[in-house]
Amino acid sequence: MSLLRKIFIVSLVLLGFLTPIAQADTPDQLGTAPRSARTLARESSLIGILRSIEKLDRELKAKQEEIRSPSGEGRRQEITEQIQSLVTRLDQLNRNFNEIASGIDPEVLASKTDEVNVDWSKDLREILSPLLNEVRRLTRRPRELDRLRTSIEESETQIGLIDQAHRALQAQIDSAPDERLKSHLERSLQEFESHRQALQTQLEISRQKLDKKLAEQQSLSESVHNIFQLFFRSRGLNLVLAIVSAILFWLLARRIHAFSRRLFPARPQDRNFYTRLISVLFTLSTIFGAVVVFLMALYFVGDWVLLILALMLILGVIWASKQAVHQFWTHATLLLNMGVAREGERVIYMGIPWLLESLNFHTHLVNPEVLGADIYVPIRDLTELRSRDFDAREPWFPTRAGDWMLLDRGIACITMQSVDVVKLTLLGGSEVSMPTPQFLDLAAPNLSKGFRHSISFGIDYRHQAIATSEVPQQLRAFIEQAVSSSPWAEHLKLLSVEFDEAAASSLNYAVQADFAGDAAPDYNKIRRMLQRACVDACNAHGWIIPFQQITLHMQKTDL
Repeated sequence: MSLLRKIFIVSLVLLGFLTPIAQADTPDQLGTAPRSARTLARESSLIGILRSIEKLDRELKAKQEEIRSPSGEGRRQEITEQIQSLVTRLDQLNRNFNEIASGIDPEVLASKTDEVNVDWSKDLREILSPLLNEVRRLTRRPRELDRLRTSIEESETQIGLIDQAHRALQAQIDSAPDERLKSHLERSLQEFESHRQALQTQLEISRQKLDKKLAEQQSLSESVHNIFQLFFRSRGLNLVLAIVSAILFWLLARRIHAFSRRLFPARPQDRNFYTRLISVLFTLSTIFGAVVVFLMALYFVGDWVLLILALMLILGVIWASKQAVHQFWTHATLLLNMGVAREGERVIYMGIPWLLESLNFHTHLVNPEVLGADIYVPIRDLTELRSRDFDAREPWFPTRAGDWMLLDRGIACITMQSVDVVKLTLLGGSEVSMPTPQFLDLAAPNLSKGFRHSISFGIDYRHQAIATSEVPQQLRAFIEQAVSSSPWAEHLKLLSVEFDEAAASSLNYAVQADFAGDAAPDYNKIRRMLQRACVDACNAHGWIIPFQQITLHMQKTDL
């Protein structure tokens, strides 16, 4: 035995000897202090119970003598039942006397070791956590208080009825002319008095118990504190230890896996079927090992209730998982790179093309042309995708930051494009943001790759003689001169002027000018410059620009 343990035991012994001496010296023990009203009420209840015990003891002895006497012949069974009833009532009174005198419920000291019976409802309640048991214990207090109040009300009602019967019997005794009738009435009166005394005793006992329960009632905060204290002192602590053990095993296994991958690095293209199979088996082994560690922790701490509950839960999960066999097989084929989406190929996810960088329980997808396009998605999201091989010339996004787009509202420059949103800046500085899928649905022309202006221009029919020979050449030369003197001369890639059609009121020409993408910000200015060059050419060469005319022909009628 260690020194500290010896010192602790000696301290307890000394405290046990000194406590009675200290209590004997107090004024309360010497009777100098006045006793409280509760003490007086308890003593009165004890005296009442003692009187009831003495009375029942006398009745029990009388019944025992009666069963042995000749008068008990033929009534042995009846007297035996009365004796058993008196013994039961006497035992109850003795327990009540001891409870009120000591302040301790005798049931607490009773042995609770029963035979092992298969009672599933009881066992299920025992299997549940101590927290639920304590909650049930808290809800038992209001029921106990209600039962005591109901018992007090019933006892008071029955005592009132007995008093009423006592007065009626006493009146009949006073007026009874026959001695035999009077004797029977007095016997009935004694039985009512005995019953009243028993009820009065029971009433006092119920009142004492009610006062005790009300005095011991705890506040809500104290009750919650006791719940958690009990939880973490018993099975709750065992459950926490088992969970922590399983988590530590899981983290250790993952760390070993990560270390092995750093020790033997492999590029995605080098990961063959067997490498993937080993990775899947390692993951399954990690899950199985964590479950085994959890169960072994409960086994070593000796918590059979939680161990049985965990086994039942695992069996239930296995039974419920039989419906997920197809989904499990689909995920397994994906992890083994044998499914519909394969590593290193191109998939369309959220409307955007992605490179399936690596397959795992959380798959890595990348897109080099979009901000934030380096994401991890759960493997279940890949079950509906279809991957394919791709060519290096295929774009990963139709546009890039800095490209100029032709929208319905005008020319706009892409300032930012991400997985979620594309931000554009219109001429003048106003900004427009739209979701990426909505931007892709627009299919707007990208002017930064180059663009073409097509203009239809017409002259009057009076120039019909030179319409197909001189006019196209002279118009082209004039437009070339206008473009060469503009800031966009170096961006002109192709210029074409051709006779297009003989319309109803004009001879039309198709003017087509192709420019490089660097001139995209001045898209509208270039269009206006081409229109102006065509008008200037007409003015320089004296060509008439027709306008639409409507001629009305009136039919003459004889009046």
